[in-house]
Amino acid sequence: MSKTANLEFDSVNQKIEITGLIEASIEIEYGADVDFTELVSHLTSFIDTSEVINLTVSEFDQNNGKLKTVVETIQSIFEKYTESLTIIAEEDDDDLPFDF
Repeated sequence: MSKTANLEFDSVNQKIEITGLIEASIEIEYGADVDFTELVSHLTSFIDTSEVINLTVSEFDQNNGKLKTVVETIQSIFEKYTESLTIIAEEDDDDLPFDF
């Protein structure tokens, strides 16, 4: 089972909207300090479901250094989420005859 999360950009209000992950969208403002807490919190809750989440990124201003860094960070967060699913799957496949 998998989901697709979409990154959409509002350059006027300097925010990124992530849709498709939960019913409501997740907004990350990049005009001042950037807070990824809500995104990470929601992704953490999906780990138990082992649900694969694909990320699509709509076009954005590649010349905006801060925005580009924020997008790269979000992509990295999703990559780490996927890596954690792989690690958990490998641990679940452990053939030890006993539990710790």
